[in-house]
Amino acid sequence: MRLALGGVPITGRGEERFLSDGVPNSGLKRGASMYPWPVGNFDYVMDEALDIAMNYLMLTDQAVNFSVVQTAAAKAIIAAWQAGVRHKIRLANCAIRTVESSSAEHADKIPSVYPRVV
Repeated sequence: MRLALGGVPITGRGEERFLSDGVPNSGLKRGASMYPWPVGNFDYVMDEALDIAMNYLMLTDQAVNFSVVQTAAAKAIIAAWQAGVRHKIRLANCAIRTVESSSAEHADKIPSVYPRVV
């Protein structure tokens, strides 16, 4: 068992988890998931990754149509999860790249409201 400062055990697999003040904690997050994931092997890492990606996309004004962008990001996270990616930052990056690349493709298809001057 690894110990942190003050002799408080560090969380790990199969070990009892403690908060910083030494109070036992189950290690599980409370509450329901943010997004209704269609996969059976749900993990809170996927929710955290989607939250990170959506925060970035909203701050950069790329999530104008929130539900469409959230669905695209969630599908990218599921694909990366099924490919074996388990780190929340990597999952969020996959979602961001997918949304940004799809928005770049759509930007080419949007007709300009200004006439071309030759």
